[in-house]
Amino acid sequence: MSRDDLLYDLTFVMLYLTSWEEKGSGGSVRRAWKSYDWDAIDRLDSERLIGTSHRAKSAHLSDEACRRARRSWRGWMVRGATAKKVARRAFFSPCGPRV
Repeated sequence: MSRDDLLYDLTFVMLYLTSWEEKGSGGSVRRAWKSYDWDAIDRLDSERLIGTSHRAKSAHLSDEACRRARRSWRGWMVRGATAKKVARRAFFSPCGPRV
């Protein structure tokens, strides 16, 4: 897993974990603040997992995004300490992750 892929996956999970449900005219939608890595946000947007505009400070998560984020989060939780080691190596090692 490359550093960019790791950052993408963790951004995806964090968007989901910090999201909230908002009621609108078309029903409820799950939203999250876009205060994460812009490359990861753009990648999620291009894959249509989130919907956003450059002017909005938050993005809405699709139902598929919520399902995939929950699955990814469970994967990180199962890995436990190993996930922490991988993240630490990815962000603090000059060589990047060794996964």
